[in-house]
Amino acid sequence: MPNSSSRKRLFYAITLLVIFNLFIWLKVIYGAGVLPAEIFFLDVGQGDASLIKLKGGHKILIDGGPDPGLVGKLDEAVGQEHKYLDLVAVSHPQRDHFAGLNYLLDYYDVGAFLYSGRDPLESETEWQALKAKLREKNVPILALRQRDSIKIGSDSIDVLSPSLEFWQSGELNDTSLVLWLKTEGAKALFVGDIGESVERAILSQSGVSADILKIGHHGSKYSSSPIFLSQIKPLVSIISVGARNNYGHPSPLVIDRLKNEESSIFRTDQNGTIRINLGENRLRVFTER
Repeated sequence: MPNSSSRKRLFYAITLLVIFNLFIWLKVIYGAGVLPAEIFFLDVGQGDASLIKLKGGHKILIDGGPDPGLVGKLDEAVGQEHKYLDLVAVSHPQRDHFAGLNYLLDYYDVGAFLYSGRDPLESETEWQALKAKLREKNVPILALRQRDSIKIGSDSIDVLSPSLEFWQSGELNDTSLVLWLKTEGAKALFVGDIGESVERAILSQSGVSADILKIGHHGSKYSSSPIFLSQIKPLVSIISVGARNNYGHPSPLVIDRLKNEESSIFRTDQNGTIRINLGENRLRVFTER
C-alpha cells in the first residue's frame, strides 16, 4: 500500500492534470488560435532562466536567474499584458537559478511551483523567502522526482532526475531536476547543473535524446561529457552564461565537444536572449544580437 507521501504526490499529479485539461478545453470552447511552440533562453547573466511557450498557450518557466533582471527579460518574451505563468520550476536551490523569482512574484501570478523537494544544505535566506512568498500567494508547491511526468494536451514533460540516490547527494548540483520536454515540434532537455555521474544515469534510461539541449552548469568542464553528448545528439546547444564571469564558463573543452558533435552552439553572453521556434517541423533560431 502506498505511504502518505506517495498518496500526496499522486494527488498533486492528478490535480495538475485536471487543471491543464481544463485550460485546454477553455481554449477549444473560446476558439483561441493555436500558435507554434517556442522556447526562450533568457539572457539573465551568470544564471539560468528558460521559458517554454507551448502551442496551446501554456507558459512554463524553468529557473529564475540571479537577480531582478529576470522580470524585464520575461516581459519581453511574453508581453507585458500577460502576467501569468502556468508553471515555474526550479532545478535546484542555488541563487543563480532562483533568486530572480523573489522579484517575479511581485509582478506575475503563478499556477504551481515545482522543485525536487530538496532544500539547501545550509540555511538560505533568499530560498526561504521565496517559499514564504509562494505560500503567501497561495501557489501550490509540488515536489517532483525521477519518473514523474506532466501531461499538457499532446505535450509532456518527463522528470529524468533526481532519483532518490541523487536527491540525497551532498553535491547540490546533482539534485537538479532534469526535465525532458516532448512536443510536436521537437524534444528539449533541461539539465540544471548536473555533472557526469548524473549524465550517465540519464543515459541508462532508454530512448533519451534531444534536438535542443540546455547545456549543464553554464558550460562547466565537469558537465556535458563526450559520452553524454554523443548519445543525446543535440542539433542545437544553448549555454546560459554571463559575460566575463569569474568561473571561466564556458570551458573550451565543452565548446570543442559540442563542435565534435556538429551541434549548433548559441550563448546568452554573446547572442543575448535566444528564441527557438518549433513550428513547421523545423527549428528556427532567433537571437537578440
